[in-house]
Amino acid sequence: MLARRKKLHSTHIGGGEKDGAVLTEVNVVRSMTVLGPWNGMAQTYIVPAPVGAHFAVLVQRDDGSIEGAASD
Repeated sequence: MLARRKKLHSTHIGGGEKDGAVLTEVNVVRSMTVLGPWNGMAQTYIVPAPVGAHFAVLVQRDDGSIEGAASD
């Protein structure tokens, strides 16, 4: 699984008791892409990356638990 992420994201609050505040979040996942099954061997995928894009790769078991992860 390939997760495209944004290192920092700011949201300007436009109403309510927090009107005018800025909420800053880190490592916001913007999209998830399934790369393919993993058979325990090294895999290579060519993925176009926009300038400034950041990614994390997750290796999941069939039950959804995380086997391993890495990010830039």
